[in-house]
Amino acid sequence: MLVNSSVSATLTMPLFASGNPFEAISRYLHGSRPDMAYVVAAGTGLLLLLVGWSAFEYARKLYHDNATTPAALARELARLHGLSHADRQLLAEAAQLPPAVSPATVFLDPSRLGILAINRPELADRCGPLATRLFGEPYTSRGR
Repeated sequence: MLVNSSVSATLTMPLFASGNPFEAISRYLHGSRPDMAYVVAAGTGLLLLLVGWSAFEYARKLYHDNATTPAALARELARLHGLSHADRQLLAEAAQLPPAVSPATVFLDPSRLGILAINRPELADRCGPLATRLFGEPYTSRGR
C-alpha cells in the first residue's frame, strides 16, 4: 500500500509539534478536506449504531434464553410468591432429593417438602409453614 508522503508529513509533523494530537487531526480534516469530517462523523455514527444494535440483540437473546428455562420459571414463581432467600434454599434442597427434579416441580408437588422434613428433621419446622403458604395445606409425608 502506497502512502502519500505529503499526507503523512502533514499528519505527523504537527502531531509531534503540538501537545494535542486531536487538534492536528482536526486541522488536517478541516483544512485540506472539509467534507472528510462529515464522512468521519457518519462512519462513527454508523459504528455506534451497529455496536448499540448488537448489544441490544445480545441482551434480548440472553433474556429470551434465560426466561424459558425451568430455573427461570422457579425464580419467577418464587418471586411471585414472595419467598425469602431461606425459603428458596429450602425449595432447592427439596428439589435435590432423590429422584432429583427441576426446582419448578417443587411448586407442584407438596410431598417433596414432606420428604425433606422426614430426611432432615431439623428442617421440619420450616417445611410445614412453607407448604401451607404455597399449597394452602400442610405437607404430606407420602413418597413417590
